[in-house]
Amino acid sequence: MSANTPRTGAVVALHDNPCANRDDQEHVRQQLLAAGRQQTRLVIDCSRITRFGAGFLAVLVGIHQRLGARPGDVVLAGLSPLAESILRITRVDRLFVVCATVEEALAADWPQPAPLLIDAPAQAFLPQAG
Repeated sequence: MSANTPRTGAVVALHDNPCANRDDQEHVRQQLLAAGRQQTRLVIDCSRITRFGAGFLAVLVGIHQRLGARPGDVVLAGLSPLAESILRITRVDRLFVVCATVEEALAADWPQPAPLLIDAPAQAFLPQAG
């Protein structure tokens, strides 16, 4: 698939303080997992979020891992300057593309998958004489 091929994306809009307690955290996790499994790109609309805690950061990192996301597969949109700063300080920003708006996130270039290279000795793949 070329970089110019149109792709679809799921948009999930979150409310303020999305993971205020464990029930909220699990609800957000399930919502994001379901949306991320249905589309190629998951855009998380954070424009209504003015505050969040460690639970939200844990959900973001967990979603990225559970979806097996590549850079650009999960995009955060509409982050406040404070939220961007927190993501940068915690280095969570390295996992996600950040866009100003949902529209920008959906229109952004999609990364080309990088080939997985394995450096292993050839004999590791040959059957052992037995």
